[in-house]
Amino acid sequence: MKKQKIKRILSLLIVAVTVLAVLGGCAKKTDAPAAASTPTPAANTPAAGGDSAPEAPPEAPPVEVRKVIVATGISSVPLGYVDESGKLTGYDPTILRAIDELLPQYEFVYEPTEFAGILAGLDSKKYDIGAHYFGYNSVRAEKYLYGYEPYSTVAYRILTLADSDWAPASVADLEGKSVLVNNNSNIAVILEEYNTNVAKTPINLVYSEGTTEITLSSLADGRIDAYTGTERDADNNNAAYDIQVKYTGEPISATYTFYLFQYGDEQLRDDIDAVILKLREQGTLAEICVEWLGRDYTELLPSLEADRVARKEAEANK
Repeated sequence: MKKQKIKRILSLLIVAVTVLAVLGGCAKKTDAPAAASTPTPAANTPAAGGDSAPEAPPEAPPVEVRKVIVATGISSVPLGYVDESGKLTGYDPTILRAIDELLPQYEFVYEPTEFAGILAGLDSKKYDIGAHYFGYNSVRAEKYLYGYEPYSTVAYRILTLADSDWAPASVADLEGKSVLVNNNSNIAVILEEYNTNVAKTPINLVYSEGTTEITLSSLADGRIDAYTGTERDADNNNAAYDIQVKYTGEPISATYTFYLFQYGDEQLRDDIDAVILKLREQGTLAEICVEWLGRDYTELLPSLEADRVARKEAEANK
């Protein structure tokens, strides 16, 4: 009996020790602290002991593009004209396209028109720029804003029939004669001022917007005695038509050519002036001139520089 009691007591003790061991192990697993998780650093959190990562630069706002309406010639070969395929081409359009490529804030939209229509469109604010080999004169400058950077020079000559004995040497020789000029052209203003201020016998100015064919036929028929143009005009006419012309004496006027703008649009004028200057320095302006006019007419002339600089300084001092 005693042995059986002792066995029972030993069995209970073994069970108790076993239970306590199991419970102790569970307690250890339950009470063990959880492993700390490694935090994920925020995108802009500086690394320990180092500088903060550079932030990505903000995106540049899109450039606001302004549409600029440009009026240029429609039939003035080679200055500006629409060719047989319907494309606007020529000296002025080629320069303007080169300018537009360097001005991302503008988009040039071209409207070919006749010479008189360019000025009329500027008057009505239909156009932002007038491009037609415009020389500078003070009368026109009262209505239109001129650029300061010229893109060409032009010298006007007196053109007469090649087989005529008459060889005018100066404007004075035109007094009493009939001379064809384009309406509102630079040379028309010069001869009008000559009639008003100098002439003893006024020059009979015949205003026309006709074609070269009409001009030459008027000269051959005796309806006019002369017209005005450049040496290039004379050479081109003689190459293209049977009626031949000549020029004699010295040029009656030399001027730079500029683009015309609206008053109040000085920023557009200044932006385009800066590109014209760049194109001249790069030689691009001269290349375009040779391509379309046969030689380089883009050189700045000392005889014209004083007036151009004075005009720029006068505006700066206003």
